[in-house]
Amino acid sequence: MRDQFSLHRSLAAYMSDSCMIETALMPHIAAGFVPSMVFSLDHCIYFHRADFRVDEWMLYEICSRKAVGGRTYSDARIWTRDRELVLSATQEGICRTWPK
Repeated sequence: MRDQFSLHRSLAAYMSDSCMIETALMPHIAAGFVPSMVFSLDHCIYFHRADFRVDEWMLYEICSRKAVGGRTYSDARIWTRDRELVLSATQEGICRTWPK
């Protein structure tokens, strides 16, 4: 059976969106921030290679550029075992806490 690379790209897209906001919030939660509403506003994905497999070893790198005023901004990259960049993503999110 031939590889279904469109399925692997779809799974990589889902994975890239799954924890970018949580990464941006980690330092705030450690300081006592309790989120009540968290969701993605914008998620852009750039595929640099079409023929990769998500069921092989991959490095998922996330960097939070900004998390202030109820908004988050993060960048992510996914690399293969042979150090090839296959996906880049950016995400802007909303994060609110309970009113006091």
